[in-house]
Amino acid sequence: MKLVNLGNGNVVNADDVSCVFDLNQMTDKQYINRMRETGNLVRLCTSKMSRTAVLLRYGCVVETSLTAETVRNRIAIAAD
Repeated sequence: MKLVNLGNGNVVNADDVSCVFDLNQMTDKQYINRMRETGNLVRLCTSKMSRTAVLLRYGCVVETSLTAETVRNRIAIAAD
């Protein structure tokens, strides 16, 4: 099991990550709102600023204030 730090001491298993995407576009924000309504959203942000969403293998979405590039780099380092 390779753990990836997503900020504030929260970690996820690198093998469970399916997709990492920026929250820049309206369609991404609409998807996040749908996940929030269904209860499949985990917010790791202490402020209102969410930059990146991480889609996990089992359908849960994790929202973090880290940039997508930072999260991707951490996953790549964990994979080595």
